[in-house]
Amino acid sequence: MRQQGFALVLSVVLLPAIAALLVWLSQSTHLMARFEGHQVADRVAYAAASQLATEFNAMAVLNRRILASHLMVAHLTSYLSFTRYLKNVLDRASYLVPYANQLVTGGTSLLVSSAKVQLQAGIGVALATQHQWAFDVVAHLTDGGSRIREAAQGAASPLTIETLCVATLCQDSAFDAMLLMAMPVMEAHPSVYVPLVEAALNGLPQAAWHQSRAWQTRILGILQARRSGRTMPDMTGRGFMASDELDLKLGWGWFGTRWRTIAQGDASTLLDGFVYRGLPLVLEWRGPNLFSIEAGVGTSESGQVSSVARTRFMSADADLWRPIWRSELVGARP
Repeated sequence: MRQQGFALVLSVVLLPAIAALLVWLSQSTHLMARFEGHQVADRVAYAAASQLATEFNAMAVLNRRILASHLMVAHLTSYLSFTRYLKNVLDRASYLVPYANQLVTGGTSLLVSSAKVQLQAGIGVALATQHQWAFDVVAHLTDGGSRIREAAQGAASPLTIETLCVATLCQDSAFDAMLLMAMPVMEAHPSVYVPLVEAALNGLPQAAWHQSRAWQTRILGILQARRSGRTMPDMTGRGFMASDELDLKLGWGWFGTRWRTIAQGDASTLLDGFVYRGLPLVLEWRGPNLFSIEAGVGTSESGQVSSVARTRFMSADADLWRPIWRSELVGARP
């Protein structure tokens, strides 16, 4: 009788404790599943944001490559103009030395011919690379969305993605729409290209050489020399023209002669470079500088859990000329 009473008391005490333990174990399993789900959701959101930043940065690098090869043609156009100017100077000076004119003229003519061949060969290389990179840009625009989704799917294993949204867009084509905010510019008006090319020339280490090859000095007190020169986009906005000139005048005090052109040289991609038209395609950014990406993954124990990541341009005004798009993880969404 005493043993039965003890068993009853023991049952009354232990059964609630065992039930509580079972409930705690069940809740722990649920919490662990939810915690693991948040980790997967973080990986998916960050993988999508990181791949989106990679696509934008790759397009910016291709944009810069296309523009850099275009500026190479500007260098070669400047060089041809300068060699013609130098030939004019040396040919005139050679008349002062007996029997030197023919030798100097032959050497400077060879120099000019070599510069023209370099310009034409450089244009061939520039056009080939620019068109190849333009095809690469189009590939990023058309295939970038699928690469972002593949990166997200790869990070979701072993769970499955329930939702993957950019801002308020949750369709499969959401990332394709984001990438198409990079607008291709093709065969546009010259006014579109001229500011871009001039800004690029200004950003070069040799900007002073391209924009203003100018100086002025006085020789022996009575002779003044002035040199001017510049390289700029031509009337199409997609080629270049360059000119160099040397002027002299005699003067003393208030009296003197007018400026007289002694030597000059010029070059143009229209006349010397097979009517070169560069920049077959460049990208202009028409979107925001911040994208919010939300990923939701499903777990059998705790349902769907979500996380948020961002793709951000690391400057106030976004563009596709600087590859400074970065991804960052915000964290779980409650």
